[in-house]
Amino acid sequence: MRRAVPVLVLSVIAVAAAVVCGYGLVTAGPLNPVSGWFGPAERGFVSTAAQYESMRTSVHVAEAAAVVAVVAAVAAVVVAVVARRRRARL
Repeated sequence: MRRAVPVLVLSVIAVAAAVVCGYGLVTAGPLNPVSGWFGPAERGFVSTAAQYESMRTSVHVAEAAAVVAVVAAVAAVVVAVVARRRRARL
């Protein structure tokens, strides 16, 4: 179990970052870059400056969380492969 802890921690980080990314994209509203994938994209929306800045912040948070999710997932795979190779050598 002790050997699996780093992989489990990285996996939890990747899942949490993916959830944050999804929530950030939902709160981005019309600025959501993938909103057109699931239906017609909203064109010409009206918002206040505060709403627009909030949507932009949500997009940036989602982008950062997506990067963290991908890096954590790749790191979990690398750590698992390296640990398996080390055990095979012994």
